[in-house]
Amino acid sequence: MVDKKSAFKIYGSYAEQVNALTDSEAGRLFKALVNYKNGEEPKNLSGMEQIAFLFIRQQMDYDCEKYERRCEQNRKNGMKGGRPRKGAKKIEGVLETTNAEKSVPVDCGAATAQVATGGGNDIPKAVNIPEKSYLLTLQEVG
Repeated sequence: MVDKKSAFKIYGSYAEQVNALTDSEAGRLFKALVNYKNGEEPKNLSGMEQIAFLFIRQQMDYDCEKYERRCEQNRKNGMKGGRPRKGAKKIEGVLETTNAEKSVPVDCGAATAQVATGGGNDIPKAVNIPEKSYLLTLQEVG
């Protein structure tokens, strides 16, 4: 089993079966798994090692097929050209103004007009005027 992916998973669920092996058997099993991943069939595995190898090989083959299916799906999705760019959403009833268009509303009081425009000596200037403002009329809201 040789594939493009050079790695394989060893699941924690293998612990019970692998712990039943001696250290030398587990080492031979690990070498057999690495060699299988590189396209070689295992040689000289004992009964317990062979049994462990068979169930792990089955999972390795399944993981490889799953990876190949995912790659194929990604290739198909890539051929579609990707997601379109997000455009500016226009919300009905909302007016957007830029810095150049900002002005004090006509119906506000003189003190508010002085704060917004920076006029008047006894009234402090507004600290943070937002970059964009959104205005709705009462008629559009209700």
